[in-house]
Amino acid sequence: MVQNSFLEVQRLGELVRRVRKNRGISAQDLALETNLSASAISKFERGQSDIQLSTTVLILGAMGITINDLCQKNIFLDFRVVELAEKANRYQHDAVVLARILKELQQMKPSLRHERIFMKILLVKLNSEKNLSEIIDYFEDLDELLDFDRHLYSLVKPFLPKWALNHLAKRGQGT
Repeated sequence: MVQNSFLEVQRLGELVRRVRKNRGISAQDLALETNLSASAISKFERGQSDIQLSTTVLILGAMGITINDLCQKNIFLDFRVVELAEKANRYQHDAVVLARILKELQQMKPSLRHERIFMKILLVKLNSEKNLSEIIDYFEDLDELLDFDRHLYSLVKPFLPKWALNHLAKRGQGT
């Protein structure tokens, strides 16, 4: 699912340019604020070069853009699985919507553990899967629940045995 990474860098550059112009910040002013060259900023905005994460954070911070702002702009195509988890959580009592989400997730050919667990949880919700051991193991292995994990937990919580709920609650995850 990382095949779109340069496209996402280009989309991020376009967003930076749009916000910079909307806020009346010149490329030169942004360069001075971030200790980057105006040329480097311009190339990034036009999608002609990639930049390091630390440089991206400098640029975004100088313009008052948060990571949350970026996520709401849906410029990261690889975050689609997170959007699907949020949607599944929102419509967790609608089997038709959950089946559509499962189908889309299957078409994405998930290879990472959290994506496979998401599929298993959807199968549990749709009464196609009964074995919860891999799902419970997933939550036990987490040090903390991120937004994605909270969506998954909310989806599977009604199906977890009481001992698992108690165990996760003791670890501070059963929220």
